[in-house]
Amino acid sequence: MFALGEFGAPAGIAVDEGPQHSLGEQPQFVPETMPKLSEETMPGDFDLDYTARIVRSRAWAVVTEEDVRNHVSRMRELFADGTLDGEWAQIADFSAVTSMTELSTAGVRRLARDNPWPATAVRAFVMPSPEVFGLGRMYQSMVGEASDTIGIVKTAASAEEWVARHRRDRIADVERVTHDDHS
Repeated sequence: MFALGEFGAPAGIAVDEGPQHSLGEQPQFVPETMPKLSEETMPGDFDLDYTARIVRSRAWAVVTEEDVRNHVSRMRELFADGTLDGEWAQIADFSAVTSMTELSTAGVRRLARDNPWPATAVRAFVMPSPEVFGLGRMYQSMVGEASDTIGIVKTAASAEEWVARHRRDRIADVERVTHDDHS
């Protein structure tokens, strides 16, 4: 899931760097040696929205633990090379997923343990179906201190609201601490 492909293709990374970004350009951080995978082999992708500093991940069809682990691995690489940091948010949309039955409790535990996102990063998962929603709640309960910054919601609009609200709250907390330190 979420592997690299041609720019703008369903199984690739599309990058929104604002008006200066032209559609045939490959983002500089994409290694030329990455395999090109088809939609049939990888049921997901993600966009990096540089303006909003949001990773917009999407998954569809049948999603396995391996698919999610591939995405987690790619996120880890983007944190390691400095493309992402704790100021980025994530909205992961699972509304087009038809099944995640191959993802076990042990698999969710492994994914939570290997989570590359900083505990302060704001994340929202769109999970409208009961099966996927339950897996999201399970993941949220297993990530430890990061659970407060993960919202499990049923619509994309709710995900956008969750991220905006929690970013505002985090800024207010920082301002409050800074004010208290200077008083």
